[in-house]
Amino acid sequence: MPLEQAIRKLTSKHASVLGLIDRGVLRPGAYADINVFDPARLTALYPEYVQDFPNGKGRMRTKAVGYAATLVNGQVVTEQGQHTGSRPGKVLREFSHS
Repeated sequence: MPLEQAIRKLTSKHASVLGLIDRGVLRPGAYADINVFDPARLTALYPEYVQDFPNGKGRMRTKAVGYAATLVNGQVVTEQGQHTGSRPGKVLREFSHS
């Protein structure tokens, strides 16, 4: 499957099925969550256990390489795998049920 088709299936197709309004597409007025990556370098690293939840609770975390940046609502939130401190996202509470 071509990369473009795989990305569409993971973004706009799921957003449409779930009724997510203005999600999964790049167009004026839509919320822009974008991953900038190099498909030739994309690799998942070995999972690690981290205790970064409240009260010392833990979880498994798997980092990846090959991502240049992640943008959420037009703001850069990660660069080269490092968080910038920006948190422009919000919890989705509105869905289209048409």
